[in-house]
Amino acid sequence: MDAMRKGEIIRGIPVVANADDFFEYVKNNVVDEVFINGNTIASSQALADDLLEMGVTVHFNLVHASKLMPNKVIEQCGNYMVLTSSMCIATPRQLFFKRLMDIVGGFVGLVIAGIATIIFAPIIKKQSPGPIFFSQIRVGKNGRKFRFYKFRSMNVNAEEQKKELMGQNEMSGLMFKMEDDPRVFPVGRFMRKFSIDELPQFWNILKGDMSLVGTRPPTEEEFAGYEARHRARLGIKPGLTGMWQVSGRSDITDFEEVVQLDTYYITNWSLALDIKILFKTIQVVVTGLSLIHISEP
Repeated sequence: MDAMRKGEIIRGIPVVANADDFFEYVKNNVVDEVFINGNTIASSQALADDLLEMGVTVHFNLVHASKLMPNKVIEQCGNYMVLTSSMCIATPRQLFFKRLMDIVGGFVGLVIAGIATIIFAPIIKKQSPGPIFFSQIRVGKNGRKFRFYKFRSMNVNAEEQKKELMGQNEMSGLMFKMEDDPRVFPVGRFMRKFSIDELPQFWNILKGDMSLVGTRPPTEEEFAGYEARHRARLGIKPGLTGMWQVSGRSDITDFEEVVQLDTYYITNWSLALDIKILFKTIQVVVTGLSLIHISEP
């Protein structure tokens, strides 16, 4: 509405009014809708109020769409109408069924974990005296901390030994991976091959700390080293299995690749994708093609 540009044609659109005669033009001409691209919400709202009194449909810009994620939805937040944008926007119905899957899977998994405890607990005790279970504080969705459980597959002093093995880390970045980790005792290797050591995490799933499918939760030490872009991995509840674990890329040696696959999973999340990953997980576990395994602790 620049007075100097009235009468010009910009990108095929004629400039028909300026700030002084804009309302006069709307009153005397056919105008069904007005789009306001104001510099401030206050000025946009004031202009919208005047137009609404004239019976005109008004659209005004909240934020430039290119600055947001592809997922956008208009919703009410308190007394405000807002444009919500996120890596993934799930409906209440989707969240309900994902949680229902987790509860059912959690109960079934705990039964299997109980049977595994009866079988493997005495072997663990014999081969490596110490606790049967390993627990550690992990970082979950959006930075929430929780206690994470596994069957112990390493020596009791594994954390101290890890410091000595860092020079042999096969991962570039904020994870530790070692193919022939000397801290793992014999039955621990067997449990890891078939992911039996992960079974106690069904308790985390039932509690709601984790989901059947998600991203692997980092340790506090790993999280402390995260850059801003790495935090995207925590945009969804952590999972027992996930996209990168079943990707077939067992040669992954760069943490950035893990972040890329996890981010892809979150952005493209659906119940169908979760089911696909679960079936793939069952396939690789049953055939003994172990999931990509990051050494823990």
